[in-house]
Amino acid sequence: MGHTRPEVGPLSIAAGVRPGDRVAALGPTSVAWAVVDFAVLSIGAVVVPIYPTSSEVAAL
Repeated sequence: MGHTRPEVGPLSIAAGVRPGDRVAALGPTSVAWAVVDFAVLSIGAVVVPIYPTSSEVAAL
């Protein structure tokens, strides 16, 4: 991953994520997932998890 939570939050803001936005996160449960989850929450956005095992219908 290469980034810690304090670095990912500002990177998310720079990418245009704002408080109240929904951010889809696709991937397996991992340390990287937790870092992204906390970073997104730290800027006031909401994580919408999409797991690799989800069906296409469930992911939409």
